[in-house]
This record gives sequence, structure tokens and C-alpha cells, in this order.
Amino acid sequence: MKAKKKSVLLRLLGIALSLFVLFGLSVAGGLLWWVMKKPGGTALPLDAALISLESPRGKALLASSTAKGDWPRLKRHFVPQSKRSFCGVASSTIVLNALAVRSPKITQETFFQQRGKGTVSFWKVLFTGMTLEQLAKLLQRQNIQVKHFHADRSTLKDFRTHARKVLTKERVFLVVNYARKALKQVGVGHISPIAAYHKKSDKMLVLDVASHKYPPVWVDTKMLWKAMATVDKESKRSRGWVHVGVKSLAIRKRPQKGR
Repeated sequence: MKAKKKSVLLRLLGIALSLFVLFGLSVAGGLLWWVMKKPGGTALPLDAALISLESPRGKALLASSTAKGDWPRLKRHFVPQSKRSFCGVASSTIVLNALAVRSPKITQETFFQQRGKGTVSFWKVLFTGMTLEQLAKLLQRQNIQVKHFHADRSTLKDFRTHARKVLTKERVFLVVNYARKALKQVGVGHISPIAAYHKKSDKMLVLDVASHKYPPVWVDTKMLWKAMATVDKESKRSRGWVHVGVKSLAIRKRPQKGR
């Protein structure tokens, strides 16, 4: 009798374990499907502080901007992020193709082929995205000039000066890492290139790679700065920006505050 009860108990435990494994596989499969799925959905409304490039005012700001040397190349090579966590990957492929560093063009699928030792993997980025430092390291594998700046180790004035200098040139780019919440947008950390600067209004044009959610937007420089000065929970450091260019057009990195 005891042996029979033991047999039944073992059978029930086996069934329970099988169900648990099946449940785990189902959850893992669902998560993998979600992160691999191409992002989409309805465009979200913009806060009144942001100006869509697609609006008459947004177009007028671009037309009157004198710091938009990067705009034609960025527009030509723009691609939306292909996966939910690929804002950094999409931004990287845009600027790398604008620099014409490789032929054929780099895609979000081939970007990690040049990853190299000491940089983050495709799977890590797929599930958790990338930090400012990880973005810089991945770009450095492409034999180009890359400098990254943490907002809390610099100043708003430094950022504005740097951006104006970069955006008046061609084949030199800025990619910003910021918190969406600080721009009154839905989401957490995000990465996108800067396409232009408008001096009179002191606004910068963020070429949002999550184009299924938001269009390119003009943002007050101070507002963007505050969004970059937020702390990234993974790195425990502030966000910031990355300077990308061919080595002959490099901008010398200034000493940062606190060093």
C-alpha cells in the first residue's frame, strides 16, 4: 500500500514538474518573441514643449537653422530601430553609414559582426539595451573617432558649444542618450542622433529612431540636457552624448568638470 502511494506521489510530482517546465518554456518563448518582434503601434502625442519636424513650425526651424551640416546625410541614411531595445544599434548604423566607413552598408543585423572583445553582445542588447559607455565601445570597433561625455561631468554650456561646432560640419555626428520621461515621453532610456541646432530658439533636432512612436522633434537644449543628466540604472552613471567622426575631423575632448 505504501509503495502504491509512493508511486502515485512520484507520478504527481513528475506531472507537476513537467507543467512547471512547460510554463517556463512558454514564458521564455513569449519574452523572446516580444523582444524580437519589430516595434510598432500608434504614434503617441507630443508634449507642448516639443515641436515636431513634420509641423509647419518644425520645418521653418530647420529651414532657418545654420547648424545642420549633418542633416542631409542623416536623413539619407535614417532607419528606424528594428527591435524594441535597438535604439542604440539603429543610431549607430545611421551615423556609420553617413560616415561611409564600410561597404556594403552596415545594417542592424550586421552591426555586431565588428563587435570585438570587451564589448556587449547582441543578446545583451536585445534584452536590456545599452549604456552610454557600451554604445561608445561598440562604435570604437569601427576605426573611427569616438568620444563620450557624461552630462554630470560636463556643463550645459559645454554641450551647447560642442553641439554647435559639430553640427556646422559634415561627417561629424552627435548621438544623445537621454531619459524619455524628462521630455514628457513614454519610455525609459533612449538613444538617437542629433540632426540640427537652431540658435535663436536654442533648440536641437532629435532624430528619434523609434519613429513608430514619435517623429523627429525640436527640443530646448536645456530640456535635453536635463534628460541626459539623469542616472542610468544599469551603469549607475548619468547619461550623456557621443561624438562620432572620421579621425581627421576629431574634436579634442575638453577636461570635464570634477577632474
